[in-house]
Amino acid sequence: MRGSLLLSTLAVAAMPVPAASASTTAAPAQQFAACAAQHYEGAELLATQPGSPEEAEVLAAFAAQGCTAPSQDAQLLRGALAEQLFKVDFGAVGARPKRETIEVFTFDPAELAAMDAAGQKRVYLTSFGSCVAAADSTRSAGLLQTAAGSADEARVISELNPALSPCLSEGERLDLGKAELRGLLAEGVYRL
Repeated sequence: MRGSLLLSTLAVAAMPVPAASASTTAAPAQQFAACAAQHYEGAELLATQPGSPEEAEVLAAFAAQGCTAPSQDAQLLRGALAEQLFKVDFGAVGARPKRETIEVFTFDPAELAAMDAAGQKRVYLTSFGSCVAAADSTRSAGLLQTAAGSADEARVISELNPALSPCLSEGERLDLGKAELRGLLAEGVYRL
């Protein structure tokens, strides 16, 4: 990430999101994630590169299994699924998997160069989440134990601030909401 991805500043809203608001928007994605983790090899989504045709195919396979995606935001769905799978498959960073896992996709600079701008941004965001999770795995995993929109979530995000800067380069601004950051870190933690 440090050498190949050019991101610089992360702006996360400092104001806590009311719990009802956060759970209202997160609940459908979490329901999708729970279904995908139980009724289909959910980690297969994380094996696809963000924005790829394979990712769309896996989401279609989820729908065929009865796990309808509540949103067209594939990044939100990936994050919700990564959080669910981390809890089901590992429970803690470094823990032995509780079931057979699927290898996650690898960052390929050649494929990245061939992608459109939207696809590149999604891969950059995923790489950012992986970098932050590796820089502070304890707090990143701890974030997944908090309730979305809670004061605990806001506190952990604030404590993660020192881990954000090393994963960013100077010059660009990356604006993320708490739900987006949580999803990116969830995928990063699962990748660990």
